[in-house]
Amino acid sequence: MKRVISALLAMLILLSAFASLTVFAEGNETQEQNEGLHVPQIRIVTNDNVGLTLQKTDGYVGASVEITDTNGKVDSGAVEFKVRGNGTALGSILKKAYTFKFEKKREVLGMGKGKRWILLANAMDVTLLRNFVTFEFAYTLSLPYASEQKMVEVWVDDSFRGLYTLMEPIQEGKDRVDIDIESNDGKKDFMLELENGRTEEGISYFRSGGVRFAVSEPEEPNDEQYAYIKGTMDNIFSVLQNGTEEDIRSLINVDSFAKFYLLNEYVKTVDFKQSSVFFFYKDGKLYAGPPWDYDHSMGSGGDVTNADFRAAY
Repeated sequence: MKRVISALLAMLILLSAFASLTVFAEGNETQEQNEGLHVPQIRIVTNDNVGLTLQKTDGYVGASVEITDTNGKVDSGAVEFKVRGNGTALGSILKKAYTFKFEKKREVLGMGKGKRWILLANAMDVTLLRNFVTFEFAYTLSLPYASEQKMVEVWVDDSFRGLYTLMEPIQEGKDRVDIDIESNDGKKDFMLELENGRTEEGISYFRSGGVRFAVSEPEEPNDEQYAYIKGTMDNIFSVLQNGTEEDIRSLINVDSFAKFYLLNEYVKTVDFKQSSVFFFYKDGKLYAGPPWDYDHSMGSGGDVTNADFRAAY
């Protein structure tokens, strides 16, 4: 209940933040500074001022970042910076999502240490709230390793880009998804993404139980790791089809699956059973989650125009 109340309060804060923003026109105006900060601010300056024309195919470029919290404390450093996403990275989408990456792990806005951080544009959601609210519900359900998040205002090369969600990416790490991908020659824990259609270079895919998976962790499994992961999933699906309840509970964390199903059913996400659906295997059991990608949910199919996008600033 406390999480739900905090989500509602966050909505009110965001509405007040919207009221303080100037009208955005064609991606080139900057926001006038107001006294005090409703939300943290992130300013990215690319080395060659290419941020506004950057495309996903350009990959990482050098940049610097300046992060100011709501108390005015500033943290800065060198980063690598790129456009992220798939549909949200298309040239027709004015408000791009981004990834920035430090050379070493750093804590950002109190969200634990990590090298890589995600700036979700929520360009497919004119409310900018669906991801935020869904993750608040995920915290309420105590879904393991749900990414922490902060609403932030973002500038790229001195151009105000709007309100974003700063998030921890779905990746292995002590302060991220705490799984062991090193022990037993890398044949212990792993993480998968359900991916029905997309194929990307450098990603390992396999089918098990009629479901197509992409291997998320380890990022580049060798042949032995690949065979171990697929064999483990084949066994789990066999037990799901033929085993007893006791057998099933010995191989999957039923509590996480129940909560994960309730979360996705409640928000009616469009991507469920298509993509951005994660599972991790830890200490001999398969878990559902962490949750990810909810801009297409709660009645939104993601059909937006650039006029909608400007209104969402």
